[in-house]
Amino acid sequence: MSGARLKHYGWGREDEGMTAEEQAFVLGRYHAKFARDAFETKVVPRLEDLDLRAPRVALPTSLAAFCTSERYDRVAHTYGKSYPDYVRAMLGDYESAPDVVAYPRNEAEISAVMDWAGGVNASLTPFGGGSSVCGGVEPRVDGLRYKAAVTLDLRNLGKVVEVDQISRAALIEGG
Repeated sequence: MSGARLKHYGWGREDEGMTAEEQAFVLGRYHAKFARDAFETKVVPRLEDLDLRAPRVALPTSLAAFCTSERYDRVAHTYGKSYPDYVRAMLGDYESAPDVVAYPRNEAEISAVMDWAGGVNASLTPFGGGSSVCGGVEPRVDGLRYKAAVTLDLRNLGKVVEVDQISRAALIEGG
C-alpha cells in the first residue's frame, strides 16, 4: 500500500486530521448546539500505549508469509467505524483484538487459514474495508467454542476473476 497506513482507530490515514479551521468550526457547532463554553477533551491513545494481551495462539511458520500478530495489525482490525467502536477505542479497550490477522492473496491461502483456525478453535472474521457500523468486524471469542480469534483481511483479493460476455455477470473477489 502506498502512502501512510490507516489509523489504528477511526477513519483515515495516520498522517491525516482536521485542520485548525475545521476544528474551530466543529467546536463552534458544539458550542451552539449544547450551549457550553468548554468541553472535556479525550486524547486518542497512542498505539504503543495500548494494553494489548498476548496472542492466544502461535502462528505456524507455514502461514507466516501472509499472517501476522503485530500490534498495529491486531489493533487496526479490532473495530469497525460505529460510535460504540469509537468510544471503546478512545478508552483504550482492545480486549477483543484478534490474535492473528491474515492477508491472503489467493484461495489456497484462505483455505490454509480456515483449516488452521478450525484446528486451533479460533473464530474467523472477514474484514473488507473495515467500515462496519454494526459490529460485523469485531472478533468474537467465547472461551468455549472459540478460544482465539483470527481476522481475514481481504485487501489483497480485489481482482475481477471472470466476466460472462453474454449475461454480463461477473465473478469478483471479496476485497
